Amino acid sequence: MKSDLKEVKFSPKTDPGTIEITRILQEKGYKWLEQKVTYAGIQQRWLIVESAEGKKSDIQKLESKIEQEKKTALKLVKKLETTGFDTVTQALNYLKSINKKLKLWSVKSTELREKILDKQSLVYHHQIEIEPKNSEIERRNLVAGRFILATNIEPSSEIRGPEILWNYKNHD
Repeated sequence: MKSDLKEVKFSPKTDPGTIEITRILQEKGYKWLEQKVTYAGIQQRWLIVESAEGKKSDIQKLESKIEQEKKTALKLVKKLETTGFDTVTQALNYLKSINKKLKLWSVKSTELREKILDKQSLVYHHQIEIEPKNSEIERRNLVAGRFILATNIEPSSEIRGPEILWNYKNHD
């Protein structure tokens, strides 16, 4: 899917009611793209819709999730840096398990240090740094405010995409 949905253009033959519905929806911050899709063997008409209001809300929620997960990652790092592991493999596996829990941040070991506990025991400690998973954050920013309206209405139908969206948004 393209990163920017385009505003809809009409020919001079387009129904004036459809043009007015489109104008109202666009003023309210909606953009959409129509796609013909075969899903589970059924041909469908999808409207991929982006709402400016929904985008703003989704981005605020994402920013909050980023901050919450950063706090979680920092707590895990503190615990990880103070935990001694018997083997390098054990230390690396624990680091992997932490990263599986995190969606928006990555915990990386910059160094694995050996520490002698007594004359016969060695333990390993991580030196850690965290960084945001920028590709995942960018992906979530890109899809913020988007949703799909899937219909069985044929593309050749008299019903246009703006009317489908209008009916969806104004149903009671």
